[in-house]
Amino acid sequence: MTDPGRKNLRLTEDVCERIEEVADQRGLAQNELVIEIIENTLGVDEGSGAYLRRRSETLAESESQLRDEIQTLVAELQDVRQQHREVTERLQRIEEKRRGLTEIFDAILNDMEENPNKTIQAYKSHIEDAIRVKHDSGPSETKRDDIVADIRARASAHDDISVAPERLRRGVRGTQQSTDTGASSQKHELKSAQKRDGGGTDAR
Repeated sequence: MTDPGRKNLRLTEDVCERIEEVADQRGLAQNELVIEIIENTLGVDEGSGAYLRRRSETLAESESQLRDEIQTLVAELQDVRQQHREVTERLQRIEEKRRGLTEIFDAILNDMEENPNKTIQAYKSHIEDAIRVKHDSGPSETKRDDIVADIRARASAHDDISVAPERLRRGVRGTQQSTDTGASSQKHELKSAQKRDGGGTDAR
């Protein structure tokens, strides 16, 4: 004859194993699953202290989770805004440098067109200085205007005409023309000398 106590113990073990399996599958604590089973079976007494306490705990936990998620999202949003500000500032600095360098080189090119006998070398060091000052000083309308004015003043005061831009633009062709001109002059002088010498020989 089966012992009722052992039978009840076996039933309890089976129920506990099943509760454990279902709780794991649903991601619930075993006591939460047991309470849910009882409430679904017997109904819920929404006025009981136990029910209200559980609901309060559940709502408090949900509120805490939502608060953590909101804080995480706010922190991510702040990071994105900071990155956006940094990128915007970098783009503004790049644009300032581009405008500044464009104005500097425009001033130089205009001065070269107005003064074609100025040398390229006359501008080289001033361009490097202007770029260095522009890079170190950061965006500044006053500083950029000062640089442009300084370059124009220095270029106008420069007197060393060693390699003029016009000659550089002619390049090799200009050099070849100068060589051809010199050679033609030498040939002309040689022919004149030969004529003089030839005339002397005929006379003798």
